[in-house]
Amino acid sequence: MGQVTVKALEWGDDRAMAPNLRLADQREAISGTGLSPDDALYMSVRHSDRCWVGWDDNVPIAIFGYIDSSSDEGTAANVWLLGTDRVKDVRWQFLRKSKEWMDRVAANYDILWAVSDSRNKVHQKWYEWLGFKVVQTLLVGPYSLPFNHIIYNKGDTNV
Repeated sequence: MGQVTVKALEWGDDRAMAPNLRLADQREAISGTGLSPDDALYMSVRHSDRCWVGWDDNVPIAIFGYIDSSSDEGTAANVWLLGTDRVKDVRWQFLRKSKEWMDRVAANYDILWAVSDSRNKVHQKWYEWLGFKVVQTLLVGPYSLPFNHIIYNKGDTNV
């Protein structure tokens, strides 16, 4: 395992990583959208304002991005991430890079938010580590499964 690097997503990166998605991320994609994991990742990338890829030794290990959801009430962005099992091999580097990139995105928004499958414990812990808080649990997707609506408010002094 080498050094984790982050680069802007290039054409085909999502298709290269899709077959290696973590099982929990595959389930989250299916549960939340009703799409195959490959198609859910493709649609996430397609609808995002910006996307990046985390790499380890020239192997894509995570793709993440955001969708601007600002309104008259303030600036906000819906953030998301899907990863591979290889993330756990470089977890500490990945966590440091995650915080760095989340701070970069948060610099332009009052609030970051996400909806994450409450059964995906790795995602829940990752979001918590970044400072997100669960505000409510919703039934989401075609199977009406529990997803946590989580927010990161950079003005929150408890973060």
